[in-house]
Amino acid sequence: MSADLHMSLVSRGLGIGVLTPAALSESRWRDAVEVIEAPDFSPKVVNWLVHRPPAGPLARPIATFGEALKVALKTRGRF
Repeated sequence: MSADLHMSLVSRGLGIGVLTPAALSESRWRDAVEVIEAPDFSPKVVNWLVHRPPAGPLARPIATFGEALKVALKTRGRF
């Protein structure tokens, strides 16, 4: 879902949200929510590569993309 929809729901009391500072500053809902600082919060990013088997002629590009994604995520370190 978009950050705007997410913030709209949070501003109406329908949940909590995690946003980047840039997304918050650009949101029209920024004054309608309470910002809570959580310095010890350390989110984990999970990536999935999903495709429909059998991949046929796309098997090689899918595998290549998957390997490139693994390498990129290992070399970039923490977000």
